[in-house]
Amino acid sequence: LSRTLTRLGSWAEAEQLIERRLRTARSQNIPKQEAVSLTDLAEIRLAQGNVAAAWESIRSALASHGHTVYARTQRIYGRILCQRGELQQASVELEKGLAAARARGSVEEQVLTGLDLAMLFVELGQLDEARTRLEEAESITPLDPALVLMGRAFFTRGRLTMASGSLADANRFFTQSLSISETIGDPYRVALSHSWIGHLRLKMGRPASARGHLEEARAGFAKLGAAIDLARVEAALAAEAF
Repeated sequence: LSRTLTRLGSWAEAEQLIERRLRTARSQNIPKQEAVSLTDLAEIRLAQGNVAAAWESIRSALASHGHTVYARTQRIYGRILCQRGELQQASVELEKGLAAARARGSVEEQVLTGLDLAMLFVELGQLDEARTRLEEAESITPLDPALVLMGRAFFTRGRLTMASGSLADANRFFTQSLSISETIGDPYRVALSHSWIGHLRLKMGRPASARGHLEEARAGFAKLGAAIDLARVEAALAAEAF
């Protein structure tokens, strides 16, 4: 339930449920449940832009897991490392998570971690490797019935094609990501898609359209309380003479 609430943008309610689960796990001495709750808490805090709190939660989750590697915990760990600018270490941790997901046959985690690796390689400027990872993730399972995964894949492809200079293709992929995010009711991914469409439209020389999308992103991130994403959009709006 807490993960559903997180996806639907009810972050405060989700956080309360997770903290309740965490207290129960600790009072009953259930390390695995404690680690799962801490991972969920880290994900929400990362989305809120509280990187220090997210870091504290994920390190506690890893300690609770002990020597066992869990794919989702590694994926969130990798994302937090990316936000901290530790991209090389993020790659190492995401690879560990991908291996764990494969060993356990966790299809969704394989796809999500593969997409996160593709995004990481885009950030590193290693576009051929990013394309390879994206194609691997897309080939794991048919994405058509899984709109959440399909939307993430379109967004990742948008980032890759934008970095490659294929702006028209990037525009199409971001727009598809936006449409799916609206369909499944994921306000964070809606705002994220708007923000990247805005950045893309600036590159395409379409300032009026860019401003509209950036303002939509700003409103979405502000409502959610996504501090880091909001700051980036506000900086883009302030920097451009529309």
